[in-house]
Amino acid sequence: MIVLENVTKCLAVSKQKKRMPVLRQLSLHISAGEFVYITGSSGAGKSTLLKLLYKELSPDQGEVYVGQYPLSQLRKKDLPYFRRRIGVVFQDFRLLPNMTVEENLAYALDAVGTPPEVMDRRITQVLKLVGLSHRRHAVELSGGEAQRVAIARGVINQPKLLLADEPTGNLDAKNAFQILRLLERIHRKGVTVVVTTHNDALLHRFPHRVITLEKGLILSDR
Repeated sequence: MIVLENVTKCLAVSKQKKRMPVLRQLSLHISAGEFVYITGSSGAGKSTLLKLLYKELSPDQGEVYVGQYPLSQLRKKDLPYFRRRIGVVFQDFRLLPNMTVEENLAYALDAVGTPPEVMDRRITQVLKLVGLSHRRHAVELSGGEAQRVAIARGVINQPKLLLADEPTGNLDAKNAFQILRLLERIHRKGVTVVVTTHNDALLHRFPHRVITLEKGLILSDR
């Protein structure tokens, strides 16, 4: 499902715009159907790794494979199709505040040309999955509710891979646990789930494979 081969990525990390390696000759393999945490301190390279997987960034060296795609060979015109097969959940939710929950989800479906009859069914299914009402506006939601909508949006196109970047970073412990239970429920449906986090309590409460990064290197994989 996911393979990184000797991947190095440099980014400007100072006011002088000096480019420094954020990931250093990183190699890893994540099989289809796994649930994997990517953990490590701030600056370890967690978010950069996820951005490589949905091709917001490209490596300076090495190759990234997602499914059957060597991403270096992915043509620009094929990028939207590739991204439809991946769900992404962001820490800051990225919901459209003046839209209802249903409208936020419909927007994601409309962007990929989903027929109206399919759209209604999908929205009903994912709202049942996350346990929310469709009529509320995004600005009315609590942090935990907003993250559940963000997850619903991430899975509404029925991806085989879900990437969640610090999905509990802005939540209290109770809501964080609820989000992890939801991600595990999605995983049990056959979705490969990759979660970045620095919350050790989640790793102990919901044990799965843990890849720990430090200064762009894999410190441990267990």
